[in-house]
Amino acid sequence: MFTGFSKEALSFLSDIRFNNNQTFYEANKERYETYVKAPLRALCDELGLEISAYTVGANLMSEDAEAV
Repeated sequence: MFTGFSKEALSFLSDIRFNNNQTFYEANKERYETYVKAPLRALCDELGLEISAYTVGANLMSEDAEAV
């Protein structure tokens, strides 16, 4: 269940803004996984369920898109 982003998530995003490099990411990967990725995945899961309720049976593919 998505409960929002914590202060820790916002802190991570602020920190990575000024340290956007592999060294910083590797040292802070657990922060990212816990405070950003997990809540974002929960949000996407919930949005997906909500969107699917409105799109059941709808063809959302553009004419140029290929099915995956």
